[in-house]
Amino acid sequence: MENLLAFKKAKANARRVRRRSQRQSWIRHVSSLTSSTSSKQSWKKVKAANGMYREFSFPILQTSNSIFSSPVEISNILSETFKSISSTVSYNSRFLEIKRRAERTPINFPTRSFFPYNCDFTMTELKKALLQAHNTSPGPDGITYTMLRHLSPNSNQHSFFI
Repeated sequence: MENLLAFKKAKANARRVRRRSQRQSWIRHVSSLTSSTSSKQSWKKVKAANGMYREFSFPILQTSNSIFSSPVEISNILSETFKSISSTVSYNSRFLEIKRRAERTPINFPTRSFFPYNCDFTMTELKKALLQAHNTSPGPDGITYTMLRHLSPNSNQHSFFI
């Protein structure tokens, strides 16, 4: 009975501390609002005040014999998997013949104009683009910009310049 009473008192105290902290945080936020405060920041604070937190889960990748949880490990495993799947070893002979024939056919691109989008991009340009990319939802492949940012230099070379 003593433990139950102590627990209820501690729980009530924790509720009071949390509410007081929320009020103080809200007052600080409202006081800091200016014309340059983004609507994203304001809505994030409003949602947090209403208890609507963005759900966060740690990315986990499970293979047949291991579990990986760090973005670097996951990126490297995915990169190696994509590399092996994209390897010519996994292609059937009919596809390889069509591929060889298509690669022997020269591309007719008659232009004398210089278009930057037709030039190869460098590793520096790739890194800059990844740094400038926003952490938006992943595409259908489930790969996030965070995962791409954490690829090792060797993985980047294989993934983007094959």
